[in-house]
Amino acid sequence: MASENVYLAAIGPDMELTIIMEEDAPSVLPCFDEDDALISVKGAPLFISYNPAQVLKLAGKRYLTGPVIFCRTDGHSTIVSLTVEDIYRFQTYLESHSTTLMADGQKLTCICID
Repeated sequence: MASENVYLAAIGPDMELTIIMEEDAPSVLPCFDEDDALISVKGAPLFISYNPAQVLKLAGKRYLTGPVIFCRTDGHSTIVSLTVEDIYRFQTYLESHSTTLMADGQKLTCICID
C-alpha cells in the first residue's frame, strides 16, 4: 500500500536542501500553494514555488532571495511526492543557478531566475 505522505524539498538562504512533508511547506514558505509563484523546470512536471515579494531585481536579472519549495505534479495540478531523480534534477538546477551577491560586506546566496 502506497504512503499517503507527500514529500517535497525546500531550500533557503539559511537552510540546506531538505526533504519535507507537504504539510510542513507553509512553515518554510508561508504563501505555499496560496499566493506563491511558480517556475517550471524543463523536461519534467517539476516546479519551484517561491514568494514573489522576495525577488530582487538587479542589473536586469531577477534573484530569489527567500526560501523555495521544490515540487512535482501529476499532470493534473495535484502535488505528488518527489522522486530521487527529481531531487537530483533540483540539485543540478541549483548548481547552475545559485549565486552569491555581496552588499555592505554581507553575502546573500540567491537563485538567479533570469
